[in-house]
Amino acid sequence: LMQNGMLAKSYAVTKMDIRATRICLGKDAIEIQKKENEKAIVETNAEIAEIDKQTGPLAMHRKQAGDVNLREDAYDFSAPQNHQAL
Repeated sequence: LMQNGMLAKSYAVTKMDIRATRICLGKDAIEIQKKENEKAIVETNAEIAEIDKQTGPLAMHRKQAGDVNLREDAYDFSAPQNHQAL
């Protein structure tokens, strides 16, 4: 029986890594797995928030670097000659 409720015609078998597998049996198995997954999601979101906090200044500097105007006509290159004339 597949996740979407369809009956599969065939199946594939792989070796189960019992060290990484959490065994849940009985009527509470789904609730136990759901709680574990919710805990993992909270931990992952906390890690993401910490990374965002650390990379915030970097993103600001990246934006500032992108805001630099590199067009030649935006600058006055005759300023040194004008300065000498004063």
